[in-house]
Amino acid sequence: MALLANATLLALDPVLIYGLFGAPRLSVSGAALALVASRVAPLLVSLRRARRLLRDAEPAATLPGPGQAARRILRVGLPTSADFVARMLIGLAMVALTARFGAVPLAAYGIGTKVMLVATMAFYAVRQAASIRLGRTPDAVASVRRQALRLAWAAALVADVVLLAAPEPLLRVFTRDAAVQQAGVVLFRYLAGYLPVLAGVVALGGVLLATGRAAAMLRITVLGAAAQIPLAWALGTAMGVRGVWLAMPLGTALQFALSLGVLFLPGGKRGIVAGPPPSALGAAATERSGRTGPSGPSRR
Repeated sequence: MALLANATLLALDPVLIYGLFGAPRLSVSGAALALVASRVAPLLVSLRRARRLLRDAEPAATLPGPGQAARRILRVGLPTSADFVARMLIGLAMVALTARFGAVPLAAYGIGTKVMLVATMAFYAVRQAASIRLGRTPDAVASVRRQALRLAWAAALVADVVLLAAPEPLLRVFTRDAAVQQAGVVLFRYLAGYLPVLAGVVALGGVLLATGRAAAMLRITVLGAAAQIPLAWALGTAMGVRGVWLAMPLGTALQFALSLGVLFLPGGKRGIVAGPPPSALGAAATERSGRTGPSGPSRR
């Protein structure tokens, strides 16, 4: 679905913006229409796919009622969506703080954050994989957590090598402005420290999500924002724009430390390894594993 969405956007953007192949030249409106189409197309395919899956699914012995199912979904979905909103607000705040120092660092920051998205999307892929894996095997928390961290850190390492080894050629892809390139080289050094801790936060977020700790994940993000944004303002006042960028790895390192604390320290035990609480994902996986019994999986 993601590939379909992006392919639709890449194909329609030039056609509707510039009026290619007889299409009307719509400029910015064409970009907006292409974006809408890139979301509608995978939505329709997904609905068709979901309908077929529901039709072919074997009936379960017991199913929660609509009200109970909605509560279980919202119990995870609301904190998860709020976590994304909080992260977007942190990003907006960092843009505003960077903009205090003029157009050049702001342009560099805009380029840097877009380049960084390639790596962060890899981190979120690992997070989703960890959540899905734990939803199916809820007893494999320690193993999945370790694998998720290794994969996310491997992606961060590759991104760091690119950012530090070839910053100028990478920046020249986006701008010929020498001042923006110079600021971008400085930013990339801070991003190289930011990406490994962000990888750890996102990877552990998949474990927290799958084991019923979505609310804890949200609290960690909010606490990180409460530290990072004032820190960015204070360091920016003292050091200039470099202080703003330094606050990114420092604030995210706090989130990583809090994530480790939730996983290992509560109650003096080893966190969720000692006994994960039920959630919309974790409870369902636990129910499935309980139905299989000690002799092995069910027929399905």
